[in-house]
Amino acid sequence: MYLDQCKLAGGELFTFGMKFDSNRHLPIDAEFGIPDGLHGVHDIHMMQGNVGAHAGDNAAFRDGALLLAFPDRIVGVFLAFQTQRIPTDGNGKPRPDAKPLSSLIAPTSQPIPVTPTGSAVYLERALINPAGADPGHEVVVLGNCAITPQKLAGWQLIDRNGRATDLDIEIGAGASALVPLDGTGVQLGNGGGNVVLQDDQGDRVDSVTYSAQDAGPSDRFIRFRR
Repeated sequence: MYLDQCKLAGGELFTFGMKFDSNRHLPIDAEFGIPDGLHGVHDIHMMQGNVGAHAGDNAAFRDGALLLAFPDRIVGVFLAFQTQRIPTDGNGKPRPDAKPLSSLIAPTSQPIPVTPTGSAVYLERALINPAGADPGHEVVVLGNCAITPQKLAGWQLIDRNGRATDLDIEIGAGASALVPLDGTGVQLGNGGGNVVLQDDQGDRVDSVTYSAQDAGPSDRFIRFRR
């Protein structure tokens, strides 16, 4: 329905997925005039929570989707298989208590419970663009909204390129903690980026995205927008 509406409205379709790595000789290749079969895109769906033959496809930051740009709005289409399971860990693998989507979307009169992460620690702000050379001078600030201290042993910060900075700190009740980045792990790109806070079980606790405009001010801590 949305695809038909987008086509009639003269909109654009943006496809996020994985490029074919071999010629699969699919009939649709000929329809698109691509004889080598190497320019198609697949995995345009959730790439987490797989079991069985597709368990090897599980990973973080690999979910696919369709974005339909109408003249007056953008519609996102996010697809998944009913055999895939949630919740997943930080690596996209089903957790021990995970259930297949088919059991969650079946008709029921009972609401589906939502399990929060339970973490009081969050990504608060960062020194993205320090004066002079950035590597070794950037800082991420973590906040604690609990009334008790929070220990972060075994936790990690991860940037959009998969670089990680290990954490072993304690944040006081209602306090904040500065995490200096030494340049060998997480790096904050001035052109925009993403930072993930992951706990010692590999679960994502918080995630923020910032733009080049956010990173523009020099020598100033920038509060992450929600």
